[in-house]
Amino acid sequence: MQIAGRVLTVALVCASSQACHTPQPRTSGSAEPASLDLKAGEIKRTLVASQPATALPGWETQLYLIEYGPGASAPLHVHPVVGVGRVLEGSFVSAFGNEQPVEVRAGQGFVDQAGVPHRIFRNTSDDQPLRFVIAYTIRPTQRIFYPGDSLPPAGN
Repeated sequence: MQIAGRVLTVALVCASSQACHTPQPRTSGSAEPASLDLKAGEIKRTLVASQPATALPGWETQLYLIEYGPGASAPLHVHPVVGVGRVLEGSFVSAFGNEQPVEVRAGQGFVDQAGVPHRIFRNTSDDQPLRFVIAYTIRPTQRIFYPGDSLPPAGN
């Protein structure tokens, strides 16, 4: 029992220390709750937080909650920078360039490739939403995706 108490105390001290010493991120406008009742085909992107990238002046890391309604799919697009994400609910099928499609499910992580056509991205369910979070370190003036082949030069 003493060991369990010490572990809990250490965990709480670490969590409190991190919460007190971690800079609070800027958040976008109003905080909207996640929409679990998305209509079929609907896509919702919410900027959850952003923080300047201190080692990269003029860049910031942006965290998004992305939600796809049942059966929703993205058109051909490209990302100007790498994105790193994790599926919260549901699953999707994705393919970049000439790669074979892969399925990513709730609890799994994934990476959006930079500068490669994202030719397939769709919610695999016709009756359940897809929800995931994804972070990009990007210039604040850039979008996280560009339709078709309209990608600006990588890293600009």
